[in-house]
Amino acid sequence: MNFMAQYHPVKILYVEDDEAVRNVASEALREAGFEVIEAKTADEAIMLLTEPDDVGALFTDVRLPGSMDGIDLAHETRKAYPNMPVLVASGYSARITERLSDLSPPALFMTKPYSLSKLVSKMRGLTRGL
Repeated sequence: MNFMAQYHPVKILYVEDDEAVRNVASEALREAGFEVIEAKTADEAIMLLTEPDDVGALFTDVRLPGSMDGIDLAHETRKAYPNMPVLVASGYSARITERLSDLSPPALFMTKPYSLSKLVSKMRGLTRGL
């Protein structure tokens, strides 16, 4: 039996406006076996989520340009996909966990700066079983 033929990497929608951060984190996730699609704004991410693209998880920064921040994006994503795993990252932690507290299942929060190994570990934990 060919197990690799049955394996489909989890597709992560990664939303980060800082190109350097996005490139490094995306590469680490790809090296860990994830498929990554990228967006610079929450508005762009919403458009990507409406396409039938089998996104398995959302990873977003909080501070984003455009009409929504990453927490708004997490809420909008959960309205459309109630069980989608969500990981939120920010260098600013004030009120973030409070704004995420009503999401069920809970979203995970990770403070910036984070190590790439921590990112991969959290994403593996979030997507286990997908």
